[in-house]
Amino acid sequence: MYNPVDEQLIQDTLPEYEDASPPVNKVYFVCVGRLGFEKGYDRLIESLVGFKMNNNQDWQLDIIGKGAEIKKLGQLIRSSGLQNNVYLKGYQAAPWPQIAKADCLLLPSRWEGMPNVVLEALACGTPVIAHKDAGGVSEIAAMATSKDIQTATNMNEFVNMMKEVEPSYLNFPIASKLPSG
Repeated sequence: MYNPVDEQLIQDTLPEYEDASPPVNKVYFVCVGRLGFEKGYDRLIESLVGFKMNNNQDWQLDIIGKGAEIKKLGQLIRSSGLQNNVYLKGYQAAPWPQIAKADCLLLPSRWEGMPNVVLEALACGTPVIAHKDAGGVSEIAAMATSKDIQTATNMNEFVNMMKEVEPSYLNFPIASKLPSG
């Protein structure tokens, strides 16, 4: 499978953000992509109403991107009572440090072409939970380990997979990628 992701660029970018740190005492999720219907952020937010982690940890979801659905998603976050957990972070040209510090990248897409963000997350060492409808995910998952990428057949299964994610704030992933000395 052709990999359009420049893994070296991603790795070279991470040390620039060594002062970045994940949210403390929280399981940190991230989504990255255009804020459009096809990305499924609305169905993810709707599925998170009343969401609790299995380990009773606090959690946070940052959605990085811009697009036509921004106002709708903001209203949905507020009407769902998730404004203390779900944040729209806007567009970032180089979101890799955010991906690297996340405990898990989420891809709730209804459809995708090549899910580059999944490849970028794997290049950052960040595990992925993806909806199987996101094209290319099954093929990528077949080449990765089950701890690297999990695919869900529906949003209930997706959210149940999220509940199992362990916080990594004690083992901040970017630190292991920084050059020594």
